Amino acid sequence: MPKIKSKKTLLKRVKVTKTGKIMKKNVSTGHLKRKWSASSQHRKKGREEQLDRGHIKIIRNLLVKKGKGIKVMARVKGGPRAHAKHKKVLKLAEGYRGTRNRLFRRAQEGVIRAGEHAFEGRRQRKRDMRRLWITRLSAALIQYDMKYSRFIAGLKKSDILLNRKTLSEMAINEPKDFEKVVNAVKKG
Repeated sequence: MPKIKSKKTLLKRVKVTKTGKIMKKNVSTGHLKRKWSASSQHRKKGREEQLDRGHIKIIRNLLVKKGKGIKVMARVKGGPRAHAKHKKVLKLAEGYRGTRNRLFRRAQEGVIRAGEHAFEGRRQRKRDMRRLWITRLSAALIQYDMKYSRFIAGLKKSDILLNRKTLSEMAINEPKDFEKVVNAVKKG
C-alpha cells in the first residue's frame, strides 16, 4: 500500500466495517475498463481485502472515531518552520556577493563557511594580540638597553605579576611607571 499523505487518499483506499475492521477498499479496480465483461467488473468493484498488521497500525493512528464519521489527522507539512529557517539564513547572508545573498543553498554554504572562519578568527585574534604586545614591549625596551626575553625572565625572578597586555599599555600611556618596572627587573 502506498504512503498515505492526506485524509482524501486514506478515505479512498480504506473502509472501516461496523465491527471495526479496517479493510482495503475496491482492490484491483485500476484497470476495470479494459477486457473485462460487465459481470466481472461488477464482481471486482465490490471486492475488499483485510490489510496486514503493519498497515493497520499506521491507519489506526491516523483514524480517530468521532460519532458516525471518521475524523483523520491533518497532514503536517512543516512549511512555516522551513520558511523561518530560510529567512534566518538569508538574513545572516546579507551583503554576501553573487547568489550567496539570494539563493538559500548558496547562502547556507556561505553562512556555514563564515561561521567556521569566525570560529578560527576568534582564536587567531588572541595570538595576534599577544604578538602585538610583545612587539610593543620589545620596542619600548630598546631605550633601556634590554631584550624582551631577558625582561620577561627578570619579571618572573622578581615576582612581578604583570601580564604582557598591561605592560604594553603601561609602556605607551605611563612611561614613568614602566621605567620603574624596568629598573626593578634590572635590580632583581
